[in-house]
Parts: sequence; structure tokens; C-alpha cells
Amino acid sequence: MFGYVIPDEDVISKRDFAMFQSAYCGLCMSTKKSCGNIARLTTNYDSTVLGLLLLEATKPEVEFDTVRCIGDFRRKPCIKDFGLWQTLVDVNVLLCRYKMGDDIVDGGAKHRIMRRVLAKPYARARERLAFVDKIISDGYARLREVETAGVASVDRAADCFAVLLRDLAVGVAKNNSDKKEAYYNADNPDDLSREGFGEVCYNIGKFVYIADALDDLEEDSKAGRYNPFLAVWDDFGKGGRAAYIAAHAEELKFMFASVRNRAVAGLNKMRLTHVGDLLRNIIDNGLSRKTEMLFGSKKKLPRPTFRYGKRKDADA
Repeated sequence: MFGYVIPDEDVISKRDFAMFQSAYCGLCMSTKKSCGNIARLTTNYDSTVLGLLLLEATKPEVEFDTVRCIGDFRRKPCIKDFGLWQTLVDVNVLLCRYKMGDDIVDGGAKHRIMRRVLAKPYARARERLAFVDKIISDGYARLREVETAGVASVDRAADCFAVLLRDLAVGVAKNNSDKKEAYYNADNPDDLSREGFGEVCYNIGKFVYIADALDDLEEDSKAGRYNPFLAVWDDFGKGGRAAYIAAHAEELKFMFASVRNRAVAGLNKMRLTHVGDLLRNIIDNGLSRKTEMLFGSKKKLPRPTFRYGKRKDADA
């Protein structure tokens, strides 16, 4: 999807790095198994984080293996393919195809070929997860209405994607809960944990939307496209992105901090047993680090490449 939700390499432990890599590589290999090699290009960090949250929400049995990648022939740890990860592959394909379609509507042609490549995997994913496809379709339709109307509210625009991600995650968790300790098992009365899971997913969705909007300020301004920040503060000038952010720094910092704090509050309600330390790194430290990067970059952020001990997504 976007690549805005990743761990903070500066404070991550080797154990948590290995787990994040295992989840990411597992998603990639499961995508290969289900959709073929080309579809592996859709593997992304944000869907990996969604998978980690689903591990905590559903408490499945997870097995590990090691694999070699075409881009790196060293053996890497990997979550073995299993039911939840196959569901995650379908969710990721659905999300990516709708995002590509949205970009094309906005005038971007670079995703047309990849969107055609995903036509068959998308059809299979839609058949298996019709309810997820409807959630995403409805969410993007609602977002398109907001954008077409030029709504001058960052919260209203971001709420569309935030609700989409929350409802999607909750629906998948319900369908994949097979243990009594899973939050969405009918025998589990732990409402606070369920509430926390939905709260985290909602605010991650909101963070992704506002981060992407802030990242796209300059190109949206040049193209005359809707951007919630430009709709609220219509003073993007010759100073460019850096001057615009500086002019509205107080409001922007409060907005991003509020979303991150609500995500942390939701995480604190969850009963974390599988990947708690890693999720705390991602939600607490990772979102803060990404916010700093968004505020400091003078141009659109490069594609992040997460590496243990080496920061590869620093400001250009």
C-alpha cells in the first residue's frame, strides 16, 4: 500500500527484527504460492503490520521456516504459509488493486499494467472475501465523494480510510478466530481487548491517509488534485512543501501526535501475547519516527527499505 507504518530500526531488538522479517517474507512467499511471482511486488510493510495485529487478535499456531529470495540469496526466517496468511494475501491484493484504481482515477498511469496483472488474483480474492471487497469498495466510494465535494476537513477525509481499515481488520479477525483466547471468539467476553484492536486499526488507517496526503502535497498542488490539507489551508506557494509545513507546523504536529497517541492507547488495551514488543516498537516509536521524516523531508519520501541496524529511508 503505502509503506508509512514500519518499526524504528534504532531501537528494535534482533528478536523483533527477525519476527518482522519473518512476517514480511512469509507474506511474500504466501503471495507467490497463491498469485504467482509478479504479484509478490505488492508485498508491503503496512500489510505486514496488519498481519501482526491479526496474529494478536486471533492467536493462531504459527510455524517458521527459512527461505531464499530472488533479491537476496541468503536464507531468511519466514512464517510458514497457513490459513491466516493466505487470507492476508487476499486482503493485500484487494487493497492494492483498489489503491491502484484510485491512483489511476487521480491521473496516474503507472499502475495500469500492474492492475491488469492483478485481475485474476483480484477476482479470486473477491470471491473468497466478498465482505472485505465490499468494505474496501464502500470505503473508497465514500472517500471519492469527499474528494469530489472538496471537503475542507482532514478528519472527515481521513475517517473514510480509517473506518475502511478498522472494519476490514475486525471482519477478518472474526472469520479467523479459532481459539477461546482470540478476541473475536464468541466465548470470550474481553470487550476491552476487542475495542483496543479496532482502535489501533482505525488510527493506523488514519495515520496512513494523512501521512500520504502530507507526502503528496507538492504534486497534488501542481496537478490541482484534492488534498485535505490544501483544502483546509489554501496557501501552498513558492516556498514549496517545506514552507507550507513550517507555516502550519503547530496544527500538523498536534494532528499527527493525536493519531499516534490514540493508536498507542488502543494497543495498551490489547492483551499482547505473540508480538507485543514488536507492535509497541511500530506503533509507539515507528509512527513517531515516520512523522519526523515527513516533517523534515523537502520532497516526497523515497520508498522505505527496512534493514536492521541501518536506516535506509532517511530524508533525501
